[in-house]
Amino acid sequence: MIRDSGIARYSIPIDNPYVHTSLGGNWNGTFNGASIPAGELPFVRSEIWASGLRNPWRMSFDSVSGDLWVADVGGGQREEINIITRGGNYGWALREGFVNGPKSAQAPANFDTLYGTRPMHDYTRGSGPTQGNSITGGIVYRGSRFPALVGSYIYADYVSGNIWSIRRSGLNGATTPVRLTGEAGIVAFGRDPSNGDVLLANLSSDRIRRLIGGVPSTGYPATLSETGIFADLADLSPNPGIVSYSVNLPFWSDFGQKRRWFTIPTLNQTMTWSRDGEWSFPAGQVWIKHFDIELTRGNPATRRRLETRLLVRNSGGSYGVSYRWNDAGTEAALVPEEGVEFDVNIVENSTPRVQRWSIPSRASCLTCHTPQAGHALSSNTRQLNLTGNVNGFAGNQLTLLQAAGYFSNVPEHADVLPRHLRPDETGFPTEARMRSYLAVNCAYCHRSGGTGGTSPWDARPELALNQMRMLNEPAANNGGNTANRLIVPGSTVHSIILNRVAATNGFTRMPPLATSEFDQPGIALLTEWINSTALQNRPTFNAWRLAQFGSITSPEGEPGADADGDGSSNAAEFTAGTSPLDGTSFLRSVAAAVGSNITITLNVPPNRSVQVEVSTDLQTWTLWNVPGNQGLATPGGSLTLTGPALAPQQFFRTRLREN
Repeated sequence: MIRDSGIARYSIPIDNPYVHTSLGGNWNGTFNGASIPAGELPFVRSEIWASGLRNPWRMSFDSVSGDLWVADVGGGQREEINIITRGGNYGWALREGFVNGPKSAQAPANFDTLYGTRPMHDYTRGSGPTQGNSITGGIVYRGSRFPALVGSYIYADYVSGNIWSIRRSGLNGATTPVRLTGEAGIVAFGRDPSNGDVLLANLSSDRIRRLIGGVPSTGYPATLSETGIFADLADLSPNPGIVSYSVNLPFWSDFGQKRRWFTIPTLNQTMTWSRDGEWSFPAGQVWIKHFDIELTRGNPATRRRLETRLLVRNSGGSYGVSYRWNDAGTEAALVPEEGVEFDVNIVENSTPRVQRWSIPSRASCLTCHTPQAGHALSSNTRQLNLTGNVNGFAGNQLTLLQAAGYFSNVPEHADVLPRHLRPDETGFPTEARMRSYLAVNCAYCHRSGGTGGTSPWDARPELALNQMRMLNEPAANNGGNTANRLIVPGSTVHSIILNRVAATNGFTRMPPLATSEFDQPGIALLTEWINSTALQNRPTFNAWRLAQFGSITSPEGEPGADADGDGSSNAAEFTAGTSPLDGTSFLRSVAAAVGSNITITLNVPPNRSVQVEVSTDLQTWTLWNVPGNQGLATPGGSLTLTGPALAPQQFFRTRLREN
């Protein structure tokens, strides 16, 4: 870079491959060593050294050979490693790894021979020990700690957590990768200048790791029976101190049917409850999740035991191990650190077929069970707020857990706490059920501070829809079509979130780990919502503001302004569906005393939820502990709440929010 009189200048090295092939340059008749007619070579900018890369993450030079290694993140089929050479064209989007890319039909004749440079190595999408979903490069090891690895390229996969070594073989060939270890969330590699040690940056844990040697841990019990969790493996009856629980909406697990338990071994330790946020758990708490599958879909008598997973909270975060059941269902053995995949013969709609079952690696477990997601994905208010059985007592699980001393703080009453909705609860709006589905299946990654990459959307259930940044929002990967957005109301073809769940329109499926079967009820629910007139006609604040004030920039239309002076801001008027220019327009509720009960009735606008607060002195307000006051979304219309009169005088007010 040269600066002259405040003007930035630069020059292009004379040995750049396209200096003499660009517009105005002198064509020398060859390209990549091949003779090509001048008219067949398109214009290429002189600054380019190599082309055809999609999303390099990251690149590094071998300190000995000078080779430039690049890990290139694929679009949906393959992740690849390239050795970058002068003038190399690595094929994207005509090719992806060693397979055809999304624009392969546009490839010129003899592309590979005349223009293309083959990758050194690629791997497929998945969660197996040789697979992943987002490659992270990578350095060539030249340190002193591991003589056997000298000259090997060390790289990882951000999602699956696999960390491998590979060697160059010939011009563009490579040896078979060797899996070294695993940790999800690796985003970059570095080199310790003192001894050449491999350093790894983990985005999920905000730590720098060092690759060291060692024998894989043998401290885990070799069989499930040795863990002491179950008193009897025949019926999975737990030992004392192991507490069973249920959830409102199970995460999709390839038709797996699950049972859950937890234990806190130290008696004086407790969980800390939160209404909307993540709960806190003591070190030593263990969650147990057991998986069965029906070998004949819909026939419970054909259930077979597949695996039992353990997640352990410790002082440094959490870790998971899995046990695979034998064919007889009498014992389960510890699964190796790298995980395992196997086939299950099932019958679906009277037709035999094979289903692939994946038990994730211990590194892959932590791809989802992150600190940002609270480690234990099912232990939160919306999942546990339901009737269940705790230690032999039936009732609301939150109430029972509190009574049994499992919380350090006191949860609010279950009648005023939210819960997740199932897809089949058709008494609730499609959008509300869809929001629960996305929260359970997506929000552990797709959230503020989460590990869902650069995608802007946030699936947490406590947010309003506009805060989720889904509707008509661009995605990090739009599949090569700018019409594709995260959710496009009225267009299932262009709605990327649906296409990810269903693996349609050229998109690979989500979630990316340990799943191979499609969640058809979930796909149907998303499709119904995207096609609904309620979504397509849903007003935004700006559209409402334009209709009310004739402008989206006028000061009187600002969200915090109160144009009619009635004490309600424009944002509140929009939420309530009232007029911002009429001081007599407000959300009305009707209170009536019926015997010893009080009834509150009000009309709720669509896409809104409401909770009623009560006070005896107009100073201290609390949520009214009556059935139906959970603040769950309603289709709109009349809502009536009824509860006993608790004092000679009571005052009521409503808390309205946009869903």
